Amino acid sequence: MPNEIVPIQYSYEFAPTLYRASKCQKEIICVMGCYNSGKTTFCCWRIMQEAFKRPVGKCGRARMKALVLRNTEPAITSTTMRTWNNWFPEGKLGKITWDTPITHTMLLCDPSQNKKEIELEVIFLALESYKDIFKVKSLDVTMAWWNEGKECPEKVIIDDIEARCHRYPPISDKPDNISLEDWYPGVKVLIDTNPPSTTHWIYTFFEETVVKDPSISAEIFKQPSGLSPEAENLPNIEKNHYQKLAKGKEQWWIDINIHGKYGYSREGKPVYSNYNDSKHVAKNEIFVNKNLLVVIGMDFGHNCAASFTQMDSMGRFNVIDELVSNMAIREFLVTMLKPFINSKYFGCKILVVGDPSGWNRERDDGCCGEELTKAHIPNQKAPSNDPVRRQGALNTLLTTMVMGELKFQMNQRCITLREGFNSGYMFKKVMKSGSAEYMEAPDKNRFSHCMESLEYAALYYEEASLNSTRPVIIPKKISKSAWF
Repeated sequence: MPNEIVPIQYSYEFAPTLYRASKCQKEIICVMGCYNSGKTTFCCWRIMQEAFKRPVGKCGRARMKALVLRNTEPAITSTTMRTWNNWFPEGKLGKITWDTPITHTMLLCDPSQNKKEIELEVIFLALESYKDIFKVKSLDVTMAWWNEGKECPEKVIIDDIEARCHRYPPISDKPDNISLEDWYPGVKVLIDTNPPSTTHWIYTFFEETVVKDPSISAEIFKQPSGLSPEAENLPNIEKNHYQKLAKGKEQWWIDINIHGKYGYSREGKPVYSNYNDSKHVAKNEIFVNKNLLVVIGMDFGHNCAASFTQMDSMGRFNVIDELVSNMAIREFLVTMLKPFINSKYFGCKILVVGDPSGWNRERDDGCCGEELTKAHIPNQKAPSNDPVRRQGALNTLLTTMVMGELKFQMNQRCITLREGFNSGYMFKKVMKSGSAEYMEAPDKNRFSHCMESLEYAALYYEEASLNSTRPVIIPKKISKSAWF
C-alpha cells in the first residue's frame, strides 16, 4: 500500500468552463479554448478524477488504464509528458518506463474511501495518421485522451480509439453487486484543442453531427476569449498575457488563438491572397436590385454550385447568395436552383453563366445548357474555363477600388465562399526533397465548386467590360409562366 502523502492541489476557481466539463458524463468530451487557458492540465486531472471514481474489483483494488495520444513522438515527449510529469512527478507518484510506449504506473490510496487502493496505468502513444492505428488495436483501456485534438487528422482515428475504451478492467473482475454501467462509468474519449478550421472533423462532428442527433453521447465545452472579462486561468499566467500576445498578429490568428473562434485551414497557399474577410465581407446585408441583371455563376458536374452576383449602379460587384450541393444538374435544378430563384429572385433579370464544358452533349450528367433551357432559365457559356483567366478576372474584382471603396463586396451568409477565400480553396502543399512546394492547380475539394462558380461570374463581367461596344445578353424578367 502507498505510504507517502504527496500534496497536490488543483482548483477550478478560475476556470468555470473546465469545472462544467469535469462534471460531464458524456462518452466523448472536448474542451476548446485559446492558448494557455488550462486545457491540458484539466485533462491530466480528469484522468486522475476518473481513476478515483473507479469501483473496487474482485482483485481488491480499483484499476484503470488510460491512453494518452498526440500526433508525433516529439510532441508527446516534449509537451504532453512534461505537463503530466509536472503534476504527477515520477518518483513521488509511481514509476515511468521510458521505452515505447512510455508508461506511467502508480499505486494510489484514497483515504476518503476507506483507504481504497487504486492501480493506475497511463500509456503515452503517438499516432501520426490512420496507418498507425495498429498501435492501439490490441489495447484494452478504460479511457483515452487526445492532447491537441486539432492535430488529429481523421475522425476515424477517434472512432477506433473509442472502440478500445471501457474494456479495462475486464468484466471478469467485476463484483456481482456492481452493474455494468457502474463498472464502466463516465467518459471514454477526452479531447482538448485550440480551435481548428471549420473544415476539421472536430467542427463537423460537434457542431453539425451532434447537433442534428442529440442522442450521440458527446459534448464540446468552449472557453471564453482571453481578452474578455470572463477569460479563464488568468492568475496562472503573466499579467496582460493576451494583450501582449495579440500585438503584431493578424486578425485571423487573434480570432483563433486568443478569442477561441473556429478558423480556416492554413495548410496550403490560398488561391486568393488578396482577399481579406474583414474588408470584402459587407457589414450590412446586400439586397438584390430587381431592376438590374443577376448573373448566376455555375459550376456543373456531380457537385453543382451557384453564386448569385450583381453589378450595382455604382459599379460595385456584389456577391449576394451561394448554393452548394452534391447533386448533378437535373436534381440541382429541381430541388435547389429553381425553388431558390422562385423564392428570392422572382421577377429579376436572370442569366446563368457556367463552365463551357457544361454544353457538351456527351456528358454523363447530360447537357447542362440544355437542362437550363428546358427549365426556362436564360444561360450562356462562360468565355473560357482556363483557370488562370478565371482567377485573374476574380482577382481584378477583389483589388479594384470604386469611389474609394473596394469593388468586391459579399454577404456574410456566403459561408462556403468565405471559407474558400480564406484558404479552403488553395494550392495544396506537398513535400519534395525535404522542402515544401505547392501544386500548380487548386485542390479539388468541397470549396472548389462554389469558388469556380464565382470565377465564371467574374469572367462574364470581365468579358462584358472588354466588349462594352458589343451587345450583352440581357434576358427578360422571369415570369410566372416560365416556371409553371
